[in-house]
Parts: sequence; structure tokens; C-alpha cells
Amino acid sequence: LSNRQIRWMEHIQRFKHDITYVQGVANKVGDCLSRYYEFDTWEDDHPVQDFVIADLRLDPTGDDLPQSR
Repeated sequence: LSNRQIRWMEHIQRFKHDITYVQGVANKVGDCLSRYYEFDTWEDDHPVQDFVIADLRLDPTGDDLPQSR
């Protein structure tokens, strides 16, 4: 591990958490946040709200998201 990865591991260990694998097809939020808007470049800014409510925009009824979301 790099020094940066070691520091992150030490920081994350302070919190009680469970890491769960979510298959790519089911990981709608992660997929949304990793993509640019269709006609935008990396330099274009977007309001934070566009990302914060990604769960609601991708799955308004909550049928496909895990219960812990």
C-alpha cells in the first residue's frame, strides 16, 4: 500500500462501518456519480444538489436501492 492508502485506512478505521460489494448493474448511484453529463466537459460546474439527490432521481420509488440507503 502507498502512504496515502495507509493514511486513509487509518482514518476510515475510526468509524464503525461495513463495506458491502454492490454489483455494477445494481450500483446506480455510483455509476451516476462517476459519469459526466452527456454534453459537458470536466470543466463544467454543476450544483451540489444534482449529486446529493442522485438516489431520488435514479430510483424515485426506492425499489432498486438497498434498504440501508
